[in-house]
Amino acid sequence: MTHSVHICDDLEELNKKAVGLFLDRLDGGGTKTVVLSGGRTPEGFYRLLATRKDVDWQRIHLFMGDERWVPPDHPHSNYRMIRESLLSKLPLPEENFHRIETELPPHECAARYEEDIRHFFGGREPVFDLVYLGIGVDGHVLSLFPEDSALHERDRLVVAVHTEPGWRITLTLPVVNMARCVVFLVSGRKKADTLRRVLKEHQCGLPAELVGPERGIVVWLLDREASSLL
Repeated sequence: MTHSVHICDDLEELNKKAVGLFLDRLDGGGTKTVVLSGGRTPEGFYRLLATRKDVDWQRIHLFMGDERWVPPDHPHSNYRMIRESLLSKLPLPEENFHRIETELPPHECAARYEEDIRHFFGGREPVFDLVYLGIGVDGHVLSLFPEDSALHERDRLVVAVHTEPGWRITLTLPVVNMARCVVFLVSGRKKADTLRRVLKEHQCGLPAELVGPERGIVVWLLDREASSLL
């Protein structure tokens, strides 16, 4: 695994670098696959990406990393944020976006999304070209939280996890660790100590530390505030 850290002056520069990585990693022909992160940090990146006119969206398939079990028009829905900041502005074929269908019960929702992923990859290992992730103050990635049993899942690609205040649907670590490239987008001083633990301490015990594609690369894009304790 190749590991690199890039410190950006501000969120604007971070967004530009995230777009640059998207263009570089998806250059060339053939179908490409991207997992999108939820949360607040990537919204500016998505809005900037939506302005690019040099992306062949016909050959790109977009997937979700995780989702809260809320209606798709709910203010806390990752899908809603992705739709408003990116999808609504793209000439992306409808079938090229793979949504987590939260209209279904949680475990059925997870099973349906896993079935979609397995069908797309035709029985092969689901090796995504690019996976964007965030990190929580508690070190969680996707909806994989410290000490949750889902961190030890090795067979399923997608699971439903119950947290406060409710259910979430998430990809599992084995899926992330098969990816060709994982990009962390992290901003804000609140994340500084968490990043210090993940990047500077060994065996810190946080979920983010468990992200390490065996045959891929990990890129950390941080703003100055998030990187202040490194």
